[in-house]
Amino acid sequence: MVRILDQDRSDPVSLDSRGHPLRLSHYNEYIAKYRNLTPEWLELDLPSITQPFAPWLVGKQRPDTGVSAHLELDKANDAIVDWAFVTQPFQTATKPAATPPIELDRHLHESTVEWVDWNHLKVSRAATQTVDVASVINCASKILCRLPATPPPFIGSEHYLPLLDKSYFLPNSEATWGNLRVVNFIDSNTIRLAMHIAWPHETISPSQIADTENNISRCMDAAIKSTKGTKHGNFFMKAFLWAAWHRIAMLHRYSRLGMQLRNPDSVIWYPRMGIIGTSLMKKMSVKEVWEFTPAYMCNWAFRLVSEDQAAFPPDFRALTERFADVFGHLDPRCITRTGHEQCQCEGDTPEKCMRFAGAVIHDQSAHAAPCQGGCNKLTWDEASYQSLPVEKGRAVSLTDSSETSIRYISAGPTTMAVTHVWSHGQGGRPEFYDSPGGEYSGGYNSCLHFRFKRICEEIGCDSYWMDTPCIPSDHALRSEEISHINDVFLDSKVTLVCDRDIMTLDVENPTMQTMESILATVLVCDWNVRAWTLLEAFRATNIHLLGKDDKTISLQDILMSVWRSGDISLGNLFFTIPHLIPTPNHHRASDREGNKTLKTLDVAKAAAVLKNRHASRPDDDIVIWSLLCEEKPSQTPKDLWVSIQQKNVRTEVSTAFLMSKAPRVQGVPGLSWAPMRPNLPTESEYSIDFGNSFTIDHDNCTKGTITKRGLIAKWRIAIFPMNLKSTVNLASTSKSTRHLGTLASRYLQGYRWGAIIQPSQDARSFLDLGQLKKGTAENLLVAILGTRDQRIEPLYTPRNLLMQNPNATKWTWVGVHEWQAKQAELPLMRPETILIS
Repeated sequence: MVRILDQDRSDPVSLDSRGHPLRLSHYNEYIAKYRNLTPEWLELDLPSITQPFAPWLVGKQRPDTGVSAHLELDKANDAIVDWAFVTQPFQTATKPAATPPIELDRHLHESTVEWVDWNHLKVSRAATQTVDVASVINCASKILCRLPATPPPFIGSEHYLPLLDKSYFLPNSEATWGNLRVVNFIDSNTIRLAMHIAWPHETISPSQIADTENNISRCMDAAIKSTKGTKHGNFFMKAFLWAAWHRIAMLHRYSRLGMQLRNPDSVIWYPRMGIIGTSLMKKMSVKEVWEFTPAYMCNWAFRLVSEDQAAFPPDFRALTERFADVFGHLDPRCITRTGHEQCQCEGDTPEKCMRFAGAVIHDQSAHAAPCQGGCNKLTWDEASYQSLPVEKGRAVSLTDSSETSIRYISAGPTTMAVTHVWSHGQGGRPEFYDSPGGEYSGGYNSCLHFRFKRICEEIGCDSYWMDTPCIPSDHALRSEEISHINDVFLDSKVTLVCDRDIMTLDVENPTMQTMESILATVLVCDWNVRAWTLLEAFRATNIHLLGKDDKTISLQDILMSVWRSGDISLGNLFFTIPHLIPTPNHHRASDREGNKTLKTLDVAKAAAVLKNRHASRPDDDIVIWSLLCEEKPSQTPKDLWVSIQQKNVRTEVSTAFLMSKAPRVQGVPGLSWAPMRPNLPTESEYSIDFGNSFTIDHDNCTKGTITKRGLIAKWRIAIFPMNLKSTVNLASTSKSTRHLGTLASRYLQGYRWGAIIQPSQDARSFLDLGQLKKGTAENLLVAILGTRDQRIEPLYTPRNLLMQNPNATKWTWVGVHEWQAKQAELPLMRPETILIS
């Protein structure tokens, strides 16, 4: 029952320098042969990828269907394995078990593994009368050719390779992972999925693809846990499943990205993929990946991409290769040691990278070619600035400004907004001011002004906004201009990205390889890892990149071209920076009265995108956070949360988001649970180990309602009295009880009751709450609460009654604790809705 994709050919498919097959006709032959693509096949019961499945004992049948299938690993057939399906369809009335146990710890050897089949899908002839099947085959073939030739090796695979017979590898090749036959050929279900994606009408939903991806993940984990069978059989099974999972996961994201690029109005920030991942994927070490990053690439910037939950499946080979194509010859510039030695940062914190901190920054040290630094400086016309209405931001006027003076007009739809990195030398202030050395500093290089003037004239703008000429030093004027930053970028005709690395790239008439290098550079450039530039990119609707010789190119055009014809693994990485996936001007919404309001992120999503990004000014993190989730900025955490509390509409926040060791708002009723910052504390601010503050997908856990009285949410909770303090040293009590007593004694002095809580899982989620594990000892994160109330309300109080009850128990957030799971099991925790004030 084995299906050999290349069984009629003895020679492997020729590969280009990037490992991609050169001859599309081979894939066409595979698809046509496998699917027998004539109009008649569409009326048959076809194997589909829509039905959850699970492996079962060999020789047994699933009671509700009686359907089984075999997956064979046959050395006689060069170990090229594939899914094999029986022809009987599932019974239509069958209802699969909610979560059947997945076991695969028997008979994993080089002969037969038995599986329950997937369901079958009928496509009617009427739905295909206008479809050119040959073009669908060709399109699917091209999609498959753009996948990585092989998946990256999983951890531990290197131990098996030297032990394998040469027949398991491609002819005349070395015994390496990339030459394994089992991972070099594309399985039938990947072909089947590519056909669905290439079909001109939607034949499968993203959730169905996600189900398939998760099913393979479950099989993979079952194979990993297997203790029976030969070592070679286990290895080949894992390799086959790993390759199939990797390709299907790639196609899943490729399909999603295409939906968003072709239908921008459907763009969803951090779309819920519903993915559970595999044990092998979770064990992959980013540190090992760092060994292959080019010297010029910042490891902190790479970490932001590689550790993002959207970098799934983890494959960064195209990213590093395309980056090395343009910067591989350059020395690192993260850190300058004594003697001017340059080296990469470790990637553990931005504070240790001089791209972010520690470097000497000279305002207006950058100049536009051909200027060598001898241009004069422009200064602002304060009267022009002050004469404009305060309801709008100010932009530099092209017609009114002179060779010595900057004059302003109100920013609007004919303004070009410029976003840049201050440390790259274009920062400064528009007015002269006294510097610490007693000299007058400030002003704006005229060569930069005339560069942006030329670009504006080329794209049809009458003004440009940039922080350097448009935000003066005066605190009141600075705050006033920052309050308009959302509107400036949202309403601008074009947003121009200025980054020193991107500006070295030739963007005029780029080849596909150059466009891929541009995208790789955008992913890890300095501009993409700052907090202010994230906000500016999020509000922008038409992003252009400034390249070599002051040429510009549309980011949307590049991303669309790479999606259509370039490396799929590289394009998929843009899900790690969804604010750069082009969108129309859809950030405006109308209220019931027809007034335009700003669409915002919820406070947890806004914090998620800022969690590893910092601003240079200490208080700017809160300002940026508030501008992502509010129309106007807040200056303090208290102001932000009170503003959210006072809203007339109900606001919710993910309970998972709160499971961090970030400091909390103090002294404000109802806000003991509210984090004071969106991102990780820097090493200089706190001496304790915070680790990764945000550990799980927010969408997988319940949400709490923010009220003036506090947060009302459903949690998993264990409540204990304070007299447990006396049990700490009693050998007769359980380890869990003694650990609770320790918490009561250490953290809950003055409270009558204590509690530990964890987020309650959303009923729709695939998430295993065991993923709340944290730390080197696989500890579990729990939040500690305390209350001074003498009695607590009965369990299972409905949320609506809790919101109406003025005497409801008020819990106080005390902190987040790492429960040492190896020393004591968690006590019984039951779901309950509570009020945290």
